[in-house]
Amino acid sequence: MAKALNRFRGSQLGRLVRWVTLSVGLILILFNIGNIIIYNQLEPLISERMGANQAFTTNAIAQSLRPSWIRSYLASPDGIYGNLLREKIDEFRVDGSFVSITLLDTTGTVIYSSGGGYDFGEYFHYLAIDKSAFISALTNIPDFTELYRGSGIYLRGAYAPIEDELGDVEWMVGTEAG
Repeated sequence: MAKALNRFRGSQLGRLVRWVTLSVGLILILFNIGNIIIYNQLEPLISERMGANQAFTTNAIAQSLRPSWIRSYLASPDGIYGNLLREKIDEFRVDGSFVSITLLDTTGTVIYSSGGGYDFGEYFHYLAIDKSAFISALTNIPDFTELYRGSGIYLRGAYAPIEDELGDVEWMVGTEAG
């Protein structure tokens, strides 16, 4: 058996097998290097597009929430419009596959949080990370954050303003998506 292996190694077929194996290995290495280079070029573009889409969706949510609902919720959270506001935000969170949707005032105080674990009146501590996007939304420009690690997963925040009847930014919607 050993003699047959030695004869195979030295034969023309043995050399061919070695060259084919080496060539296939080299092609796989080059293919993987090419994929890494392409990924590194595409990832920032994809991330930017995903963030812009999240900001667009957050803005659509903000525009669908009526100032009168928010005022009614603040006056009576268990009233008809208070319940309607909570149901709408909860529905948007589930349908949009968001980790959380939080309704804030312009100082970053939580009015209502769906899935975020915040109670009414708490300060929204993610604003320490999301400050520039929040400030952008205060100037009536929906914006998003870079990805960050939170609760064991990667998240991205987005903020959009809610205007009162006179067109002033009175509240903010913040979304988190994984």
